[in-house]
Amino acid sequence: MRVKTFLWSCVIIAASSFASPADAEFVYRHKTVDVAVVPDTCDIPWGGSLTNGEDIVAYEKQSVPHTETCSFETRVCRDGQLSGSFTQSLCTVQPIPVCGSEGQSGLDCINGTKTTAISHGVQTLQWNGSDWDFVSVSCDSGYKASGQTCVANTGKWVQLGLGNKGTENISATSPCSPIGAYGYAWVMAPPPTMRQPMQFQCR
Repeated sequence: MRVKTFLWSCVIIAASSFASPADAEFVYRHKTVDVAVVPDTCDIPWGGSLTNGEDIVAYEKQSVPHTETCSFETRVCRDGQLSGSFTQSLCTVQPIPVCGSEGQSGLDCINGTKTTAISHGVQTLQWNGSDWDFVSVSCDSGYKASGQTCVANTGKWVQLGLGNKGTENISATSPCSPIGAYGYAWVMAPPPTMRQPMQFQCR
C-alpha cells in the first residue's frame, strides 16, 4: 500500500535591494513522492488476523499416529508478515487402536485379543502394549488343556459288546485317548470261555 504525500518546500527569493527579511518574497512550491505504508495486521492461515507484535501457536499436521507427537511452532506477526510456515490450528494424536481377532500385532493395537490355532485347539491372547499375553486355550473334542497346549484326554477302555473278527486295534488294558474313541480287541469271554472280538469305547 502506498500513498501520495506532499512535501512542501519554501524557496525564498530575496532581492538585493530588500532592506529586511520582512520584505522578502516567499514563493511556495511542492512536489509529490511515494512513501510505503507498513501493514499493521497479518492473516492467520485458518482465518482471522493478528496485529503487529501478536503471536499464535500453529501445528504442522491436523493429526498424527499414536507413535508420533504433534509438531508446533509460534508464529509472530511482524510488519505485516507472519513468521513460520505451519498452517494447522489444532493437532490430534490418534488413540492406540484396539486389536481384533484377525491378529494385529506390533505397535498396531492394544487391550484387544486375538485367537491363534494350535495343535488340537485354539489359544486366546491379549495385547499388553508391547507383547501378546496368554489368556486361555480351547481344545478340540477328546483333548484337554495342559498349560498353553492341548493334550489328549486319557481314559479306560470300556467293553461294549461283540465286535468283528480280525479288527483288533487296541490293548484293552492300556490307557486310551481321546475320550469317546472306539476300538476292538480280542478277549477271553464266555460262553464258552474263549477269545472273542469285542468292541470298546474310551471313557
